[in-house]
Amino acid sequence: MYADVPSVTKPILHSKDLPHPVCPGSSSANILDDNNSDVEFKSISSDSDEFSPQENTPHLINQAEFNDLVRDLQLSRSKAELLGSRLQQWNLLLPDTKVTFFRNRSKVYSEFFKREGEYCYCTDIPGLFEAMNQNYDKTEWRLFIDSSKYSLKAVLLHNGNKKPSIPIGHAVNCKESYETMRTLINLIKYKEHKWKVCGDLKVIGMLVGLQGGYTKYCCFLCLWDSRAKQHHYVRKEWPVRNEYIPGKMNINHELLVDPNNVTLPPLHIKLGLMKNFVKALDKNSDAFRYLQKIFPNITERKLKEGIFIGPQIRKIMKDSQFENLYRLKKSLLGTHLKCL
Repeated sequence: MYADVPSVTKPILHSKDLPHPVCPGSSSANILDDNNSDVEFKSISSDSDEFSPQENTPHLINQAEFNDLVRDLQLSRSKAELLGSRLQQWNLLLPDTKVTFFRNRSKVYSEFFKREGEYCYCTDIPGLFEAMNQNYDKTEWRLFIDSSKYSLKAVLLHNGNKKPSIPIGHAVNCKESYETMRTLINLIKYKEHKWKVCGDLKVIGMLVGLQGGYTKYCCFLCLWDSRAKQHHYVRKEWPVRNEYIPGKMNINHELLVDPNNVTLPPLHIKLGLMKNFVKALDKNSDAFRYLQKIFPNITERKLKEGIFIGPQIRKIMKDSQFENLYRLKKSLLGTHLKCL
């Protein structure tokens, strides 16, 4: 017996006129009635042409596949050996696949390098390319030299960046000086190859024998006068530097590379132009205050010195509001900003 109250729903017998309710979002075709016996299950015999058994046997990895796997995962030497040990433990490697292959993976190329004191350098660059199954064409590569606080490196970069970089020289505990550059240039036999050279302005200055520090003629391309501040951002043309004679125009040493083979990296040009552009701005102008607004995390000291990174420079270049604020000033520095 059920109480005859509005809050109680009495049982209802379902029929053809009153079918079972279907849950929202589900199809009635997927709901099988207990009395539904019309469903047929088709079985396929193993002798039939339609039968295709599943492949349950594991794939055993050969040496080439294992090397590709380590390369794709970008594993170090120790982690590659650990992975190989686990795969061998689970019987997933072929018998001739070596787990310790990566212990001596650099042995093929180490014979092309030599160490003298603090320097490690390549003694046979064409032979190194041949060992890597690459054709060597010196016109396709450029020499990049850079240094950090504790080391100096020389790397071959492919023109177009379609191939990975190849280190050919390295030095530790060496100061960034003309003597260090001369030693490295001689060890890698630059005069035989005469690649195009790229680097920051400090490195390029050493390679062409310029005097370091805040000098009067600090540019290796022209005789730009750093003391004539009244002509900065006004004068566009300066005399070309045609002579590199030690003792003249702030040249202290002999040339290590041909200035015509020097290529300036675009990133350093952008950083330098942006730095001088912001330093020349009026600190009370709307444009400078707008820079403070869009870069609130940059300290005031860095902002006044124009210290930016690549993504920040690209953000400024794409900002139409900053461009409109700057155009109101009608300054010649707009040309420098467009050059970025």
